Amino acid sequence: MNEHDDSGRVRLFFCPPTGDADRVVGDRVWLDSQESRHLLQVLRTPTGGRLRLTDGCGVLMAGRLVGSADGRAEIVLEAIAVDDDAIAAPRLVLACAVVKGRRFEWVVEKVVELGVHRLVPLLTDRAVIRPRRGKQQRWATLMRAALKQSGRSFLPSLAELTDLGTLLATDATGPRFWGAAPADPAAATVRPHPWPSLAERCGPGQPAADHSGPGATDCPATLTFLIGPEGGWSDAEYAALHSAGAEPVALGRHVLRTETAAIVGLLALQTLREAWLAG
Repeated sequence: MNEHDDSGRVRLFFCPPTGDADRVVGDRVWLDSQESRHLLQVLRTPTGGRLRLTDGCGVLMAGRLVGSADGRAEIVLEAIAVDDDAIAAPRLVLACAVVKGRRFEWVVEKVVELGVHRLVPLLTDRAVIRPRRGKQQRWATLMRAALKQSGRSFLPSLAELTDLGTLLATDATGPRFWGAAPADPAAATVRPHPWPSLAERCGPGQPAADHSGPGATDCPATLTFLIGPEGGWSDAEYAALHSAGAEPVALGRHVLRTETAAIVGLLALQTLREAWLAG
């Protein structure tokens, strides 16, 4: 039996909330069949074994295995804490064009580790694939696994496959940015090159009118980054981004693959969010 992962931490299990009442120390909860099988059959945790749990909504719990029935593990809660930073504004939204094969699955896993709060798979004009039925469930499963592996307390929401126009038509709850390639003639019709970096666009000390950085008056509810396909945004999509007020920002000197751009863009947003949280 090994109650700890490779880093020596007590293993984390997913136990979503049920009902309206908040959980308290001493409550008994039941893991679902998947989590129970991992705890009881794979790890062979004995009665009395300790584990960590999260409800995926920003709550972390410590518990002890006290029994099982019908293949489900029963846990008594010994400690409960709210992870305030995990649920605080601004929350991070990544809208990313779907790319081939396992490359988008890699995006799904890594953005969970990097702290995204919502992932929007984008269907774009130059998309080379349209995900088959069942992909949504596959991505949701990967997100849950990445949650546990990374030790996060917040399980990001996964939107349905969405086209850019539909996404931009929704009410914005914060600034929206999109990654601009180093030399993109079509993008230059929206804003002259070179593009500012995200730090230049909304870093500390920027005027309050930007409403997008620690120098602003009000903290936005969300920060959103949009990543296009490797074929680039279409002219119509560039126009839509411009009309919606989305800001182009540079992601470096070189042309990036979609999945690389997603990670770089999200890291930039995470840095900005940390500045907000630090006050």
